[in-house]
Amino acid sequence: MNKIVVIAQTPPPFHGQAVMQQYLVNADWSDWCVKEHIRLDYSDAVAEIGRFKLSKITKLFRLLAKIRRSTKSTPIDILYYPPAGPHRIPLYRDIITLLYARPRVEKLVLHFHAGGLNQLIEKLSAPEKWLAQKAFSRADHAIVLSSWLKTETNWFQPKNCWVVPNGIEDVAGPIDPWKQYNRKPHSILFVGNLKPEKGVLLLLKAATILKNLLSDFRIRIMGESHSTEMETHIRQYILDNQLTEHVELLGGKTGDNKWAEFRSASIFCLPTYALEAMPVSILEAMMYSLPVVSTNWRAIPDLITEGVEGLLHEVQDEKELADKLKLLLDQPALQEKWERPADENLKNNILSPST
Repeated sequence: MNKIVVIAQTPPPFHGQAVMQQYLVNADWSDWCVKEHIRLDYSDAVAEIGRFKLSKITKLFRLLAKIRRSTKSTPIDILYYPPAGPHRIPLYRDIITLLYARPRVEKLVLHFHAGGLNQLIEKLSAPEKWLAQKAFSRADHAIVLSSWLKTETNWFQPKNCWVVPNGIEDVAGPIDPWKQYNRKPHSILFVGNLKPEKGVLLLLKAATILKNLLSDFRIRIMGESHSTEMETHIRQYILDNQLTEHVELLGGKTGDNKWAEFRSASIFCLPTYALEAMPVSILEAMMYSLPVVSTNWRAIPDLITEGVEGLLHEVQDEKELADKLKLLLDQPALQEKWERPADENLKNNILSPST
């Protein structure tokens, strides 16, 4: 029986890639392979992701030791590895790990949950590019989340490239959530790490515009801050622009507490311009039949067709974002256009774990 080693992040911290890889780790493959999980545990909190800490060097050597022990017990037929996004420190970690692991495994599968790595590669020095090529190139299989993202693997020249969209566990169930749940009218939900590229500051700017047009709306922001400076900046912006009656910071939530926010919201908004592939929070909003307001950016139009599942605005355009939100807030009947049973969303949007 084949042995597959899955090197993967799992929560905590909670972010889209870790959530998706938890599904992979939990999947039962015992009827066709032996699966071993080696956890990537470099960061304990969102604020640590992508940042250098001396302890991460120790964790890297522990990871390499686990790979060595695994190959000593029984040969590894397939190694699954998720490359990081466009940040140098995680890239160096990936290069060291793959240069060490590849001679010890039969086949390599790279799963590109994070996007934009090819953009960082273009900025590398010649020696860095040579090392990256040795580590990543000619993998046996590459997995991307959308056909649009296939081009981001061209530099790595995988032997095969497969499109496997993200999927999530159906926790809403096949019911009509609008009628069953206690929706709060004019309640806008944002879910994501609190950093600029996720669009949280853009949403606050749009809220400033909306405040002068509408009196009855509430924005609930769920997620961990990427830094204490960022959280301070957000709180100060809310105070300076008299948004305390309209904006509430929820912090990070998981489990039933998280799903309760989706159940009670009437609109989901993620004005992201991050180099991500397929935001899991959008899938979660669709599972609860929420109309989605997001950006016309990267693979998001593959998820959200303008006027079908929601509304799209151009990147970093707070005026257009405010206009799209106002359109939905002004017209409850338009919100009901996306009021469909959750089982129809499941059928149309591939909401099932990608295992």
